[in-house]
Amino acid sequence: MKKEVLLFTAGVDSYIARDYLIRNGHDIDCLYFNHGGRYCTHEIEKIQSLDFDVIISHNLLLGGLEEKSAYIPNRNLLMTIMAQSFGYERVWLGGSLSDRVGDNKSEVYVELSKIVGSVNESYCRI
Repeated sequence: MKKEVLLFTAGVDSYIARDYLIRNGHDIDCLYFNHGGRYCTHEIEKIQSLDFDVIISHNLLLGGLEEKSAYIPNRNLLMTIMAQSFGYERVWLGGSLSDRVGDNKSEVYVELSKIVGSVNESYCRI
């Protein structure tokens, strides 16, 4: 396991984030959470056809929280905390300005890094 991880969703933002991180010298794992949402099967099929490795975790089931619009409240926060629980020191999350969720803003993750680091008495940067 590496010290840094990118939460990978098979969306365009994940590919861009991966490329950016690698080009800037980061040695990362890519991690996908099969959370039980309606698009997971399709995303896993895409991931399995890639020419690089993506770890697929089944440790975070959120499908029961999925709304009719496919929105899962706090999904990014929960996946980020779970990734840090696996022992990663730095957790990366890609997103775009057009995302309509509140849990992908950098200021949220600055505060979350402080909380997670304090709770676990360890370094964590999200």
